[in-house]
Parts: sequence; structure tokens; C-alpha cells
Amino acid sequence: METMLSWVKKGPQGPNELPLTMSEEQLSELRAIFDIFDTDGSGALTLPELQAALASCGMTRGEIRDLFESADVDQRDGHLDFCEFVSMMTESEFL
Repeated sequence: METMLSWVKKGPQGPNELPLTMSEEQLSELRAIFDIFDTDGSGALTLPELQAALASCGMTRGEIRDLFESADVDQRDGHLDFCEFVSMMTESEFL
């Protein structure tokens, strides 16, 4: 958690990172949400996990797929790690 907090606080380091300032409480809340969405406990979110979680928010499967694909920036590996999830949540209208 401390590593992620320092990553968030230090600002952009590359083209896909955002200038963020986030409290430990906000980061903890995002971690809790991430853990709920990560139904298989793998430490990464798959598209089906994200679709299951966000469908109740009124988003279409296509909108969720587009959001997922735009957030999967590290290796385009079909999984969102916690850093990608934080970026996705802060870039979107969720926060």
C-alpha cells in the first residue's frame, strides 16, 4: 500500500500516468473496491469481473469493454492491476 501511495503522490512519470494527489483514506477505499471487484482473488481484474461489477451502474458491456481496454496500459495483457484500476477510476466519472 505504501508503494502505491508514493506512486500516486509523486505525479506523472510517463505518458500513461496521471498527476494525482490522493489521501491514504481514498487509496484504501479504492483498494477495498478493487478487492470486491476481484472476485477470483487473483490480484488483477479481468473484463468479465469489471463487467459484472459495473453493469449495475447502468453501463453497457461495450462501454465497460472500452473503459477496460483504455485502462489496460501496461502490457495490454487483459488484466487490470491495482495501478491501472486507480488510473481508470480517477480518469472516469466514478470519483
